[in-house]
Amino acid sequence: MRQLLLLSLWLPIVALAAGLTSTDINTPAPGTTRELMPYRAYDLSGFGTQFGTHEAECKGRFAWREITGDFDVWCRVAMVSNRVGHCAAAGIMARAGTDPRAPFVKVVAHSFNRVWQGYDPYAMGARFQEGGRLINDESWVGGYMYCIPADKVNADIPFPNCWVRLVRRGNEFTAWFAQTVGVPTEADWRKHPFALVPGSGPAGPAFRDIRGALPDTLLVGLCLEANVEGEPIREAFASFREIHGLEPRSAAAAESYGSQ
Repeated sequence: MRQLLLLSLWLPIVALAAGLTSTDINTPAPGTTRELMPYRAYDLSGFGTQFGTHEAECKGRFAWREITGDFDVWCRVAMVSNRVGHCAAAGIMARAGTDPRAPFVKVVAHSFNRVWQGYDPYAMGARFQEGGRLINDESWVGGYMYCIPADKVNADIPFPNCWVRLVRRGNEFTAWFAQTVGVPTEADWRKHPFALVPGSGPAGPAFRDIRGALPDTLLVGLCLEANVEGEPIREAFASFREIHGLEPRSAAAAESYGSQ
């Protein structure tokens, strides 16, 4: 009986497994992470222009964990916005590290949903060289992919029914999106086509890291960028729900997850 009593007193002291690690990458002010359910539901706020694209150094909020080898991570982006109505972006990103110049791959949904000044509803970008960027610089080796569904040109993303997905198979990275109520079936997922892919292998539905810039172990998680270029410091917000593929194996057996 004494042993049972000691055991019962000890058990509550055991720390529960932590959820995602949050990092402000090169931002002008700190963001926040609200964890509704570890690995399954989060609200993020953050500052920073964007992850790569026009700049050699990333700026944004990132909630992540380490994943070694192949992965298949997807979630519902229930909401993304910023305070100036500009094109904030939220989605899934895999990075070689938290250094602002580190290589990465991302897939995001934009808050300014209608096609405007080159912004499309969904986009995938990749930096396969340290400090690479897209505009007028060949160091953005992976280029950038845009996707406008043929039947959705100039149509709003139907938040909260917006889904993004990033898959790694060896050195190949594929981005998907879905617009559906409820968990997408395999038939609901649509691949991002290429628009520009210098140096990333033959054209097709995936980036190939032929230069080996992305190591076997990556930081994989949720990203948020305010995407306000040339504006004063602005804050962005995003809600991520029904996240799959980030939980450790011990947590993957849980049947319930964030669905708000």
